[in-house]
Formats: sequence, structure tokens, C-alpha cells
Amino acid sequence: MVDDDENVRYRLYVANRFPYFSAVNSRDSELESRSSALTELLSTNEELARSKVVLEMRCLELEEQRDRSKVEEKEMKEAMASLKKELEVTQCITLQIIVT
Repeated sequence: MVDDDENVRYRLYVANRFPYFSAVNSRDSELESRSSALTELLSTNEELARSKVVLEMRCLELEEQRDRSKVEEKEMKEAMASLKKELEVTQCITLQIIVT
């Protein structure tokens, strides 16, 4: 009889606690879900960080290329100006020869 009373009390105890067990299980599931979502976000963040580094490196390459192009443009303009002066001098000499 004592065993029966203890069984009844235990069953009542478990029955009273069942909502708490259910809530704990539900909370555990929610925590696992959020943990998975957080892991996915961290992974995506790492991928974005790598992509950012690649883009920054490409940006630096393009800036260096632009700087080289500016230097080349300046050198070409200087060469053209020098060639124009030589042409003018040559034309003047040619005209002097023709005139004399």
C-alpha cells in the first residue's frame, strides 16, 4: 500500500511537472535553432569579409593602374610637345633653305 501511495504521489509529481519539462524541451529546441542560425550568420559574415578583402585588393590594383596611366599620359604629352618643337624647327630650317 505504501508503494501504491508513493507511485500515485510520483505520478502526480510528474504530471504537475510535465508542463515545465515540455517548456524546457521547447526552449532547448529554440536555443538549438538560434544557435544554428547564428552559426550560419557567422559563416556568411566570414564569406563577406573574404569578399571584401578581394574587392579591396582589386581596388588597389585599379588605383595603381590609373596612376600608371596618368604617368604614361603625361610622358606621351611631353613627347608630343617635344616632337612638335622639332617639327617646327625642321620646318623653319626647310623654309630658310628654300628662301635662300
